[in-house]
Amino acid sequence: MSKVRLCASITSNDIPSVKMIEPIVDLFEVRIDLIGDSWTDVARQLKKPWIACNRMVEEGGKWEGNEARRIERLLQAIELAQK
Repeated sequence: MSKVRLCASITSNDIPSVKMIEPIVDLFEVRIDLIGDSWTDVARQLKKPWIACNRMVEEGGKWEGNEARRIERLLQAIELAQK
């Protein structure tokens, strides 16, 4: 059996809590729709791999902006992750 891996979902800009759990996780999910405009500040501080998620209200998320802006944020996440 392969090693279990742990992904932690980040839902706020509480950096001290993120830093506290960082040693035990393998991957982070950055919830753009829940964190809000400060999501880039959070993502820039991560030392582990991360994925971005930006769910619309219809998908159980909090994103209330238009689809073009939602996609723009996701493309911004790709650009940020490549730095």
